[in-house]
Amino acid sequence: MISVTQILETFPEKELVEWKLRVGPVKAKQVSEEAKHIGSATDLKVQADCKGLPQDTFETLSSVEKVAVESCWQGWQKFKADHPDFLPSLTGIQQELVQGEYIGHPDFLLKREGWFGVVDLKCASQIRPSHWTQVAAYSWLKDSEHNALSLAILRLDKTTGGYEYVELTDPDQINYEVQVWLNYKVLYEHRQRVAERSRTMREDAVLYEP
Repeated sequence: MISVTQILETFPEKELVEWKLRVGPVKAKQVSEEAKHIGSATDLKVQADCKGLPQDTFETLSSVEKVAVESCWQGWQKFKADHPDFLPSLTGIQQELVQGEYIGHPDFLLKREGWFGVVDLKCASQIRPSHWTQVAAYSWLKDSEHNALSLAILRLDKTTGGYEYVELTDPDQINYEVQVWLNYKVLYEHRQRVAERSRTMREDAVLYEP
């Protein structure tokens, strides 16, 4: 199976590439690993909260990571207070969505009468264009007719204890984001075919080498 994140990570955003070149591979790896730890721990805390389960203490996190996770947790609590209809609308948490050979796990699926939404949770300094591509990919995996569909990003801030929630409901905007995802998918498939042709040509060259 090919995951949504696998495809998007194949084509990193220009700003991310420039940042990695600027700070160097060692620093970039350190920051990326720290961000993954914070994101994973926050995801688990939020999922447990939604399910009414006990909270993990995450003893393996560094002190800096624990502070960041606590900040994200405060943002989550504020979001819940400001959006009391969110939890009652939940129909899926990290639900597996599959279409053909593609797979994804959106953080939240919501449903109300005549309406459904896909929401992804991010612990980031800002909402990036690739975040919208990712959540649009999840809506495509759901194989919906996009009737009264909502795409949303919930960003929990790692330093301020606040949050940012942005929702797309305009059909034209949603269709645009889905089309961006489909273009990523086609480009990925093309790259895979080129790689396979190159591999076959190398094998043939060895096979017929005099």
